[in-house]
Amino acid sequence: MAQAQDTVWTDELRAFDKAATGARDYAESNYGVGILIHVGEDFPNEHFATPEDFAKVMVGLFEGKYQTPARAFLSPNPGTANTGLTFHIGHHIHGASNGTEVKNVGQSLAAMPEVVEQLRIVKEVASLETDQPTLNGG
Repeated sequence: MAQAQDTVWTDELRAFDKAATGARDYAESNYGVGILIHVGEDFPNEHFATPEDFAKVMVGLFEGKYQTPARAFLSPNPGTANTGLTFHIGHHIHGASNGTEVKNVGQSLAAMPEVVEQLRIVKEVASLETDQPTLNGG
């Protein structure tokens, strides 16, 4: 007899969990942007043959234009017309506080400068936490 958890975890959900975990882990351990790409049914298109091609461009924008390390993780999202993106920054997700964590391509491009600035702040706070002076003997 199948357990309840076996019926909840579809292949799509497993792929999402793997990609989301990868983006989060990358962001937390590398002080870079983990780009979670929720791949819709809009590939191929006039600009990109594959989601992987699109991912390379998004990573390239962060690394080239903004000198910010980034890595993309693809999550298939069948039945969804358009691709969306979620940016992981350290232990945070950009836009999670106001419900705009999944962005369309235009919103993602517009959010990049803010994502880079938030990552800078995360790095700065982390360096303050590790550079705390200690007292001798206690």
